[in-house]
Amino acid sequence: MDKYTSIITDEKFSSLTLNVTKYPKTLYHWEYLLNFLITKASPINKLLEPQLYKLIVSTYENILQNFPYLENYHIDYALFEYKLSHFKKMFQIFNRALLTFHNRSLLIWIEYLRICNELLWNNKVLFKRYERAEKFIGLHYFSGEFWNLYLEQIKLRCNDNNRKYIILLRKIIELPIYNFSKYFALWLQEIDTVKDLKELTKFVSKEDLKNKLKIDVDYKGRRGPYLLESKKILKKFTKELYMVVQFQSLEIYSLFESNLQTFYSTSSDQLVSVQQIDTWIKYLNFTINLNIESLIHLNFQRALISLGNYDTIWVKYAKWMVESKEDYLSAKGILYEGLKFSLKKTNILKFLYSLLIKMDELHELNEILNQISKSFNNSIENSEDFDIFWDYLQFNIFLQNSLPQSRYSGNSNKNSKSTKSKAKTILPPQILEKIRTRLENNNNNNNNNNDTRETDGDERSFDILAAILKLQTKDNTDIIEEDIFQYLIKEPTNKRYYQDSGEFWVLYCHLIFFDPARSYLEKRNKIINDILGCVNPSDKNIQSSIYFSLKTFFEFYLPEDMDILYEKFRP
Repeated sequence: MDKYTSIITDEKFSSLTLNVTKYPKTLYHWEYLLNFLITKASPINKLLEPQLYKLIVSTYENILQNFPYLENYHIDYALFEYKLSHFKKMFQIFNRALLTFHNRSLLIWIEYLRICNELLWNNKVLFKRYERAEKFIGLHYFSGEFWNLYLEQIKLRCNDNNRKYIILLRKIIELPIYNFSKYFALWLQEIDTVKDLKELTKFVSKEDLKNKLKIDVDYKGRRGPYLLESKKILKKFTKELYMVVQFQSLEIYSLFESNLQTFYSTSSDQLVSVQQIDTWIKYLNFTINLNIESLIHLNFQRALISLGNYDTIWVKYAKWMVESKEDYLSAKGILYEGLKFSLKKTNILKFLYSLLIKMDELHELNEILNQISKSFNNSIENSEDFDIFWDYLQFNIFLQNSLPQSRYSGNSNKNSKSTKSKAKTILPPQILEKIRTRLENNNNNNNNNNDTRETDGDERSFDILAAILKLQTKDNTDIIEEDIFQYLIKEPTNKRYYQDSGEFWVLYCHLIFFDPARSYLEKRNKIINDILGCVNPSDKNIQSSIYFSLKTFFEFYLPEDMDILYEKFRP
């Protein structure tokens, strides 16, 4: 029996594949499956069976599809192809991995460059890749391993009397990275090897030597003692630079890096501590204040590797792109990417909606809102996440009052009066229907929980009603009253829930009192005769609660009618 057949007929394989099918977002199930396949397929070499090869490749692809930020698995996948001498495929995997991290994964760059060191004999091609890596991850706090590789290859491949090596070393010693002291030691070693004044120009330009360090490489006197003195001056300058870099590096380490415990991506079911998130936010604020753009992008990407399942960093990154760079397009891309990774999408969506409005991308906003609705089977009003529902509602109202009405007017009556048509445009029928359904759902949830007035659903119900009042105009007050407040009073399933709430009646009074189309006398008559006439509490305790709620409203707006209110609720 071949290896492939023995694997797929193994009961353990069936169990492992069943687990990844049932729990595709749980990482350890995938790890168990992959380890099982690799162990059974070992040794990995060119004799690997084609069917087994496809099975392992498919497993890697599925892992990276579900967990794109797992750096180690990108590397393992590439090295798997390397062992099979599939070099073209290996480079494709590495390049795709770098693209996934926007070229800012230190771990992937290091492994990629190690392979390049072995396979690329063209120095020009190799050093272009090192230069590209430097651009993206050269400022990484733990970039020492990258710089070691770079220095090593320059020494091996460049024959220019060490000039390129020293130029690169000079660049490195100015970076506040973790193992900064190692490169100062290398720098001082190179200074010790200098045997001629002119060699000092490899360390510092001739002009700077003369103007800043007062060293004349064309000195005409005894050059031996002068060289020794010049090297002392250069070492003194190095010591001063060392003190500055040491302070910067230790500051970063003590404030931030030492407090970070997770630098890699994790499964969504593994929680990251609040302290870790808080440390990253402070670290990013610190980085932003340094105003080094490449470092800001790098540290945001570092934060996203470990915190990609949380919306905080995605929103912060997009806000920085907007506020500091005015780069709306990149900010939009960040938010779209965040939607793929983050478990909680509310804040990302809200920012994305606002950004699309600012960019005047209203048709794209419409597409997103439609997709959100479809993701809830076109019943977003039944969503357990109130914020997603409410943001969807608000931006839909804005959208339908901004785009051409011929396209978004729905089923409104074309023969209705212009004012009523305008009112229904401001609050379209389909939006009103979703609001009413949501309000009914909150009522039903309270009834099912045998709760009275203290549930989250109750609070959200009145948040919705209060927010609707902010949309009130002289044209739509009657629509709001008829289709929302009167509907909630008359609907049998809602009658007691809303009639027994003092807050409901206060909001109803607000609607009428702030109606721009009514005179003060008309408002008073409407509130006293119609609204108070509808109040019918189910017991004395509720009657007292409603009275005290309305009492505050009357004291502010209708003090002359306090006696009428008292008579209505007199025990």
